Amino acid sequence: IGYRLVPSLMDFYHANRSEIADRLEFIKGADGQWSHRRLAA
Repeated sequence: IGYRLVPSLMDFYHANRSEIADRLEFIKGADGQWSHRRLAA
């Protein structure tokens, strides 16, 4: 049995002790193109 993952949204979060957290969201549009935006952490 195999599975195929086809994401439409990805959310990345990165933080260090001395830095403000950084969060990015990537969204796949109906045309197949990815767009991204920075979210407040």
